[in-house]
Amino acid sequence: MQKGGNKMLLEKVLDKYPKRKDYLLETLIDVDQEKENHFISESEITRIAEYFNIKESHVCSVMSFYTLLSTNPRGKYVIQVCKDVPCYLNDSFNVIDTVCDFLNVEMGGTTKDKL
Repeated sequence: MQKGGNKMLLEKVLDKYPKRKDYLLETLIDVDQEKENHFISESEITRIAEYFNIKESHVCSVMSFYTLLSTNPRGKYVIQVCKDVPCYLNDSFNVIDTVCDFLNVEMGGTTKDKL
């Protein structure tokens, strides 16, 4: 998708939400899910901050708190694995090793085919 297309996509997403900062997380998730490479660029962070009349640093802090959001391009499909205490006790980390080995990719990485 070209930069102009991303700009239109962002505006389309922003139009769905009231200009209240309590919609920030929903907006960020929506933008991320609408894009094939699942990331939010610096210019999009700036525009989102302007839209909600908040500081860019606030947008960035929300993004850094939630691992499902990224400022770096990722693959078409994002695999999420639970790492909280109940999952840890159920040995979810073997799942992570198995998936990483199968896809030949490090945790948090993207396969060579960008999928």
